[in-house]
Amino acid sequence: MRDRIREAADANGRSMNAEIVARLQTSFHHDDLDKQPDLIELTNMVTRLLNSLDDIKSLPRKKESE
Repeated sequence: MRDRIREAADANGRSMNAEIVARLQTSFHHDDLDKQPDLIELTNMVTRLLNSLDDIKSLPRKKESE
């Protein structure tokens, strides 16, 4: 477990303690979202929107002369 925390901390540019705190905050945040269905739906909608924007950005661009 310690090695996994160290790897995650290194990947995220944090100390091990900061990595643990960040992960705990995320888990509590998800617990809070589970209690609020409207926030879950909003989060899902924003995620879909961001995915759509990523798809649009990956489309080939037309040249200005066309």
